[in-house]
Amino acid sequence: MYCCLPGPGTGYDMTAAQQKVAGAVSAQAVELDLNQIVAKGDGTNWETKITEFTNPITLSLGINNYDANYDYVVVRDHNGTTTALPTKVIDGKVTFETNQFSTYVIVKKEKTTAGTSTGGSSHEDSKGNDNNSSDAQPATTQAVTQELDVVPKTGEGIATYITEIMSLFGGILLITMGILLQRKRG
Repeated sequence: MYCCLPGPGTGYDMTAAQQKVAGAVSAQAVELDLNQIVAKGDGTNWETKITEFTNPITLSLGINNYDANYDYVVVRDHNGTTTALPTKVIDGKVTFETNQFSTYVIVKKEKTTAGTSTGGSSHEDSKGNDNNSSDAQPATTQAVTQELDVVPKTGEGIATYITEIMSLFGGILLITMGILLQRKRG
């Protein structure tokens, strides 16, 4: 999986994502791409960009300068459609489920009182510091499972057929030599 953190000047507008979250203070975008790469065996590859899964997977992204005095919500931007995702914050990481690889925006928002959370965020820790900036960094995926409908064939080039033919002729040659040696001795 390739992941990058767009920095200043990348042109990604986080306004739509922040508008999805009441009390938004700041936001950081993370773009997640997943590519299936299959080696053909001749130095080239088949490469397929995977943007959607049938079943959701769980992702966790670490937050730099995590502040327990704020809530965090993940907003997905997939093909121009923004969706606030149910988000948990565990040990300074946002954890969420998704079935799409897209741009994700981690929105830092004013903390809501217990029992009245409206942003889809819940906390399961009490770690934090007083720094008011939050930068999302990729952590690890907890589970990634996907079955592809079409899997490209591998190892079926001309070299494979030539090797099989050469092996066949080599076997025939050995058998013929064995028969000739038996006749010569006998």
